[in-house]
Amino acid sequence: MACSLTFKRLGVYFTPPEGPLASFGSAWLGWDIATGQNTDPLSLSGVPLPASIVTARASKYGFHATLKAPFVLSEDADQAAVEAEFEGLSAQTAPVHVGSLKMAALGRFLALVPKDQPNALTALASDIVNRFEPFRAPMTDDVLALKNKPHLSDRQRSNLENFGAPHVHEDFRFHMTLTDRLSKPHLDAVHDALLNHLAELLMYPLTLDALSLVGEAEDGQFHLIRRYPLNG
Repeated sequence: MACSLTFKRLGVYFTPPEGPLASFGSAWLGWDIATGQNTDPLSLSGVPLPASIVTARASKYGFHATLKAPFVLSEDADQAAVEAEFEGLSAQTAPVHVGSLKMAALGRFLALVPKDQPNALTALASDIVNRFEPFRAPMTDDVLALKNKPHLSDRQRSNLENFGAPHVHEDFRFHMTLTDRLSKPHLDAVHDALLNHLAELLMYPLTLDALSLVGEAEDGQFHLIRRYPLNG
């Protein structure tokens, strides 16, 4: 846990419990979000680029799926209030069966996604976005301009302005990021190398059994503050 650190932003993630999937993610990204420590990067044959290029940005966030994008606390909120909201939410919420995962290219990066995203997962993510929205400070004009990409739909631009992220509610897609954005040839090569390594892991269905409060430290690395089991 990294509770003694000061965080620039907080976020709501799913991070896998201790086990093969979590071990793979931390080794592949070179950063263990649960311990707040670097790991020896996983070296796979067939990966055409060094880890510093393949996972440079993804490693800062740790192996996770975003449920509420990292946000700056509003002036009248504090971390204790966010943690209290987590306590209530986790007590009221039952685990969600996500099902089998597959690796997919989302634009120019790779991620693990559900083969079929269940409605219960989309609904939970939507509830989380709404429940933690009162703690989020409005984005500055500079940050909003940076995130307002040309390819966003009108609804996604509205989401960005209202919730701080474009891919929420109907546009939410559960994904556990594996790479940064890569060229098509490099993306294909990394996909093939990872697929061989992940074949056994992807045989097992995933259950979202807890919510993770995470924080971005001053150096830009994300740390697990606390993982809240879902007990509803």
